[in-house]
Amino acid sequence: MERGAQNAAVVLREVAQSKQGNAHLAFSPERLIKASQFFLDLVVGPLLMGAVFGEDPKLLRAQIRAHVAESVPFFLAACRNG
Repeated sequence: MERGAQNAAVVLREVAQSKQGNAHLAFSPERLIKASQFFLDLVVGPLLMGAVFGEDPKLLRAQIRAHVAESVPFFLAACRNG
């Protein structure tokens, strides 16, 4: 889990350094790993758990785009307000 959060932190750090990331206090160095764990829990976790519990891979693949489109903006809005 920690390794996954560290990999996600690399991506979130890049977002924080971009123009879009200026308002994200959650991406500060002292909060970045925790924010990455929340990101994985919200965005990756539900799809991963579906796979672990035997959901049809074709069904999961079909859900990815909608899930990401819904959960990523939610996560980023929470980071702006949190």
